[in-house]
Amino acid sequence: MLICMMIVFSAAASLCTGQPEGFPEHHAMPYHGMRMMRSAGVFEVRRLQIRQASAGNIQVDILFSGPVDPRTVVPASVKMNGIALPETTLVQFNRAGNAMRLVLPLEFEVVDAQVITLELFDIKSFNGTALTRTGFDGLTGSCMRVFGSEEHNGNVR
Repeated sequence: MLICMMIVFSAAASLCTGQPEGFPEHHAMPYHGMRMMRSAGVFEVRRLQIRQASAGNIQVDILFSGPVDPRTVVPASVKMNGIALPETTLVQFNRAGNAMRLVLPLEFEVVDAQVITLELFDIKSFNGTALTRTGFDGLTGSCMRVFGSEEHNGNVR
């Protein structure tokens, strides 16, 4: 009986070694927690804040109406005054996934401009919804703009 059970388990294990369809080759799916939108509503920017960090570089905090799919955010998907952010830009998310912090490197010079235009390209929510508004102008080096209602706490830790 024991030998039969060992044969069955080894046969089952050999069937499970293949790669399931739809999974990337490295077998890992990046996912942290329950990052789904509560409703089928719009995906939009709720709050945008630009300020100087303690190290002297610029920090951009963006609060969204739902969780952002981090796979859609790369520094090149954000432009300031028409210039894509450098690859050395630090991108962070809060635990809920609805707030994003961009810490720009010190050498990024566009932040010296008096007026800043921020553009977001191809950033989507976890359920694939695209942003309703992607361009924000009239910003300064230390400002905060609120759009719509802030129903979610978006502290980035």
